[in-house]
Amino acid sequence: MKLCTLLISMIVAQQANALRNPDLTGNDAGAAAVYTMDEVYAQGATTKVNADTSGVGTALDLTAYNEGNRPPAEGGLPLLINAFSGQTYTTEDSVSIDATGALSINRKPNRTNNMADQGYQSAQLHRTYLMSSGPASKLNQCGTTGITIQAFIRAHFPFNGQRNKGNTIVALSNSSGASEIQTPNFAILQGGQNNSENIIVRARKSDGSAADVMSVVNRFSSVREAEGAGKLTEVIATMEASGKLAVYINRVPSTTTVLAPGFLQEAVLVIGNELVPLSMNTDAQGNPTTPNINEQSNWSGEIHHLAIYCKGFSIYDVLGDAVPGQLAYPSFKPEKTPITEARRLAKRMFERLTGVITPIDNPVLGQMESLIVAGKKVDAAKIVTGDNASSIKGIPDFLNTTVKHMALKISNREETIRVPLNDMAAMYIGVTRDETDARELMYGDFYYRADTTKASVPHDMAADFLKTNNELETLDNGQWDIGRDLVRVEGQRLAIDSQGNTIPHPDPAGVLTSNAFMKAHAIMGTQRRVIQYTLMEFLCTPIAEAADTSASSSRIGRDVDRKPGGDPNKFEMSCKGCHTIMDGFRGAFARFDIGTVESGRMIVKHTESGGTGMYGFTKTGNNRAADENNIVRKLNHNENVALNYGQPLTDATFINNAIGNKNKNLFGWRGEFAKGGTGAGQFGHLIGESKRYPQCLARKVYEQICLPPKGYNYQEISPVLNNIASGFESNGYKIKYLFQQIIANPVCLK
Repeated sequence: MKLCTLLISMIVAQQANALRNPDLTGNDAGAAAVYTMDEVYAQGATTKVNADTSGVGTALDLTAYNEGNRPPAEGGLPLLINAFSGQTYTTEDSVSIDATGALSINRKPNRTNNMADQGYQSAQLHRTYLMSSGPASKLNQCGTTGITIQAFIRAHFPFNGQRNKGNTIVALSNSSGASEIQTPNFAILQGGQNNSENIIVRARKSDGSAADVMSVVNRFSSVREAEGAGKLTEVIATMEASGKLAVYINRVPSTTTVLAPGFLQEAVLVIGNELVPLSMNTDAQGNPTTPNINEQSNWSGEIHHLAIYCKGFSIYDVLGDAVPGQLAYPSFKPEKTPITEARRLAKRMFERLTGVITPIDNPVLGQMESLIVAGKKVDAAKIVTGDNASSIKGIPDFLNTTVKHMALKISNREETIRVPLNDMAAMYIGVTRDETDARELMYGDFYYRADTTKASVPHDMAADFLKTNNELETLDNGQWDIGRDLVRVEGQRLAIDSQGNTIPHPDPAGVLTSNAFMKAHAIMGTQRRVIQYTLMEFLCTPIAEAADTSASSSRIGRDVDRKPGGDPNKFEMSCKGCHTIMDGFRGAFARFDIGTVESGRMIVKHTESGGTGMYGFTKTGNNRAADENNIVRKLNHNENVALNYGQPLTDATFINNAIGNKNKNLFGWRGEFAKGGTGAGQFGHLIGESKRYPQCLARKVYEQICLPPKGYNYQEISPVLNNIASGFESNGYKIKYLFQQIIANPVCLK
């Protein structure tokens, strides 16, 4: 069966969960009515969309209706079927099955009577819908067993008439022949306004009134919206037998409500509109003119798959392991055995590695105790950190708390853990869990995001990952197992094109080009802070320590005064030392900047990203953000001032001025780009390949789990940590190795 299929199906409660996967894979076991939308008709031969081919019960055929309520000059519109090879469908089609096999209904037309295009208002002039020829009896009985609708749709336009009650996508409608729209047995509607749209699920209560539940705002959008325009959206609406009502947009759940359902048996299945006859507007003489379109509830969009089940699926049926709050802590029974010193050591190791207090009776401590007694403290640590080679899963809090907190402190200027989970911390957690080469954190072309089969979080790449931190913040706040629920994705993404699609990052460099790190350090300024914090966080070297007044000043920017306070000696003896290091390196980020889009949201921008509109760079006029060389203008301040010093940046090259006698032993530069290179990626190689990088990472781990006092003497323990860092290198740069070796070393647990 092809991907783009309209399917109506029903399943009894005893059968397995038949909900399709978000990618439309899966089977239709137990289907009571099936519509494939792939019929071949001769033009004008019939208006029947599809016959029910399931063979279960009475066939529930659907027929397309066009009541001709458009102005007479425009005439009625025929139903078009995908039977004609090479046929081009015009925007005048009120209902059709397009070349991809999707049902398209009430799409916006281009007006044909010399009137300007009125957008969605002209689409409202259509009076088209699909409906069953009689009551949908086998679906109306679902009021006692529960009901679930799964729909894959692409909405065209948000429009609500004066009723503002939503536009009908699919419903078991009770409005056939009524003068007013009646409460449906069960329905999915599109509601809200442009840029704040939602899905409404409506059910009929036993007293005839309606119970509504609405999807989370901004989880759903139509083609009129700037973000995620026209994306295929999965909608799941469910009412359990108990009357619990819920809606999921791309598996993100809303709140639920409880009702006493009261389904009417005469309801018909309808798609795209409600069934009340429309009254006519009149002219000054009382003559009828045009239909009163505010009396209808027509929807504009495409349906690619639709399934109706006579079972109310619970949140566990829909989300499985992705249900919020799945991370739980076990309880332990007290033990009567004596508490040994080895057990106490196991407890300290466990708590330092996880960041949480555990009872002395925790059985995991018993396992660790046995290994400690056997002289295998590193193996005892592996029980907590996990070890892929031994198939040891580890304790979730090691990644969810300890590694996360270490990474969060590196990701922001304040070095605090009191910030939400971000993409930089997610990369540290993922690389640690997967035991991959930690040098990739400096230059890799990848990122980690939520696996939505394990955590139901907002997951739109543009709206929830690039422009906001919604996805990872929700993952962090939902009591999910973060270490389990992150998945590695190859190929960093950066810009957004004019169609709302994301495009590849032109110069990826691991966490250095993460949203968190760039937004913390590349905002405003002249990219010197990016260099300052790179040296401090990844090489454990404050810029003042790396300063070298003997290095060349040729790369120092024109914005740095060579005679501060009128004294050139101050520049030579002080300012030059820091700036020669920072300004030599900062060319690597000469094409990066932080911009703002709607609602003040910050995004990372690159002059060669290909982003357009608000996501691209202005390169002309007085407000241009980048010059003719694609260099961000802020890096070449004082361009209009006649100065005889300072070399403007004309490309993204960088020079390593920290390679002189003062610094060469400190950093231990190695690799292809030890003396310089081009762009952030090659700069990341410079950092990651240095001898200082593993030493610094060992120090970060030590400070995280060994809890040294503030102002401790690092020089006293550096020989031990540097020796562990050497082992870290020879063992494949696996971050877990550092945690295991350091926690097992006497230098940590004194």
